[in-house]
Amino acid sequence: MTTPSGTPIQSSTQDVVWIQIYENEKPEMELIKYFKDKTVEQNIKIYCERYNLVGESRYAIHYASDGRLLTNEGSKDLEHGDKLHLHKSSDVIAEEIFNGLVDLSGTVANINRLAIYAGRSKFADEFTKRGGLTIFLQRLEESIQQDCFASFLQCVRGLWQLGKINWNDKAIHKIIDKCVTYIEQAAKNSPTAVKSVVQSLEFFHDGVSKYPDLYKEISEKVSYGLLNRCLEWTDDDIQSSSLALIVALLKGKVDRSSWKATREIIYKEDIRDTIVKNVIRRSGGIRELRQSDSKKRKSQQLLAFQHLMLNTLIGRMSLSSITPDKVKSKLDQLRKTVREAGVYAVAGADEEIEMNNETDFKILGSMNPRDPTLDLNDEPSGLLALDNMIFFSNKQNDNFRKFILENCGCNDSQACPFMKSSIALTKLLCNLLKIGDASFSLNENDSYIEVFFDSDTVFEELFCVCIQIWSKTWKEMHATSEDFNKVLNIVQEQITRSLRDNPTTIDIFKITISRLNFNQILKLLHSDIQDTIEKNCKEKVIKELTGRLTPKIKALIKQQRLNQLVKGELFVKALKKERGYLAMRLSPNYKVLHYKELEDSNIPQLDEMSKKIPVTDITEVKTDNEAQKGRGPKSAYQLNIYYKDEDNHIQELNLACNGEATHSIWCDGILCLLGKEMTSAEADNDFNTLIKMDIRLRLLEIENVKLPKLPPPIPPKPDNFNFVDEYYH
Repeated sequence: MTTPSGTPIQSSTQDVVWIQIYENEKPEMELIKYFKDKTVEQNIKIYCERYNLVGESRYAIHYASDGRLLTNEGSKDLEHGDKLHLHKSSDVIAEEIFNGLVDLSGTVANINRLAIYAGRSKFADEFTKRGGLTIFLQRLEESIQQDCFASFLQCVRGLWQLGKINWNDKAIHKIIDKCVTYIEQAAKNSPTAVKSVVQSLEFFHDGVSKYPDLYKEISEKVSYGLLNRCLEWTDDDIQSSSLALIVALLKGKVDRSSWKATREIIYKEDIRDTIVKNVIRRSGGIRELRQSDSKKRKSQQLLAFQHLMLNTLIGRMSLSSITPDKVKSKLDQLRKTVREAGVYAVAGADEEIEMNNETDFKILGSMNPRDPTLDLNDEPSGLLALDNMIFFSNKQNDNFRKFILENCGCNDSQACPFMKSSIALTKLLCNLLKIGDASFSLNENDSYIEVFFDSDTVFEELFCVCIQIWSKTWKEMHATSEDFNKVLNIVQEQITRSLRDNPTTIDIFKITISRLNFNQILKLLHSDIQDTIEKNCKEKVIKELTGRLTPKIKALIKQQRLNQLVKGELFVKALKKERGYLAMRLSPNYKVLHYKELEDSNIPQLDEMSKKIPVTDITEVKTDNEAQKGRGPKSAYQLNIYYKDEDNHIQELNLACNGEATHSIWCDGILCLLGKEMTSAEADNDFNTLIKMDIRLRLLEIENVKLPKLPPPIPPKPDNFNFVDEYYH
């Protein structure tokens, strides 16, 4: 950012900041100085003189973003580039609007102006103090023109939320009737009507969500049929406001009745079908809603409605919602499916297997075959899990029979228990979808999943797909009863990743999850771990840790190289005229290189090597590329050691290594003896491998711990050290 003269803004003076300011007569922003060492009033005086405005006491400065009044305390936090608005003060504006409302000829203009300031606390106080609220409510008794109806409602909502209008004021009840009438008579998609319908819906939403005593009146006068018609409008704001009001009304129904009654309303009034037809499909689906900023609120409201729909299952998440006789009846219904599936016939021994209730439930995979109700007592499964099992056996009988028959012939440890798996799966789905989660809140980055609008029995259909995936995964893992929780974790990954792709129908979900077999999940989990490690390695704290570990890792590699030199190696003589081998070892004290020329390929002991090169006499070591030309036949792994003899002449020892690894080890080792850095690619690879391994092991110890951007502050020293044990030293 630059000053009006074009020079960059400097922040050397703490008491002066460059702000962007505009005043009513000049709507364009202007970059100007704000003096933080002066009061707001003194700065206003400077600006009034600049803009030739009379009476600085009649003006105030507000934040352009939200209209908050700038105070002397708040001005201390101003930064370069902040946007402010210089305009008339609240008392002046309140006086002007009040006088305008008294004069009937200016009602429309002043209502529109009042809508801008009605939600600001200081203005509302000034306006009410002058008796403006009385005049404003008198206008309510008169006919409100359609072109200012939206502004009128915006005024009501602003004053209402600030407590200037009481919820039981008769004006509020009249406004409810006016809003209902207006929505019913509004011309669809008219620009003027859109603003008024949105404000009407928002007014109803405020009443339902913030004033419980108004719930009954609004819920009786605003029908779901009327809201369904609002969803047919193409405007995003109307659809968002309609969805928000529907969710608020349904939540209120839960508080006053039950989840069951709420579920009946959703399907009786065809709310879900209307949303799918007029909101989701017309909007182009979830991707379109994510891309458009104007539609994000609608996406959030769809998520709220989705959560509300799924929460209608809460009443069935325990057995307390029905009588023991009905539980027994449902269990008997499930038990009979075992015999209808022909399990005993497949077993081929009616004589060997006694057909009784306990045997039936054992085949079904109950953990308590004598009293299977004990299996269902663990919430949040309960009746919901039992209903899912019955739905699966009735609606997909062939798949149910296949599940039971495939496991009835296995021994107890290898069989996949249907009831136990169904109960665990139902609990898993409830947790993943946050059904009954009191801590659920709308997150800006979360969005609805279109598949949950696919049908009225979407949860049950989702269960049918997932229980088959459970059986498939069980077989792919060759699982036993001890691996039950492992299978549960893999299935959780399969479901989570499939829903992450936002399938639009159950069929698409089934195709997506079928592709994620056990081996594929393992690959994805491994990839996620690698990505997490790579991401963490880029963090500042990890880079600092890498810097601290580097000397230790390099010392470890150096020690390994020297150990190899002490162990010794057999080289081929590099010069063409020489034949045979040359054995070389480093003394354990790292001071002398011992070597000996050999005819065979056995490395002798250190005391058998008569020739020596003190390390202090070595001047340098070169590879073949660095060696002088014409010294003999080139070798890809040639090593040349230069040292001083007794006469202080430079001598050269040429070695031909038998491989790249040996060449790298000896080159690095001799460089270490000379106090130089290792230069081979092998040394770099070893360093990268060891440092990554060390970092990863340390990261595993703090798994799921968020790495801080900055180190924690060092606490101050204590006032005294009297707590130190006198015998400690």
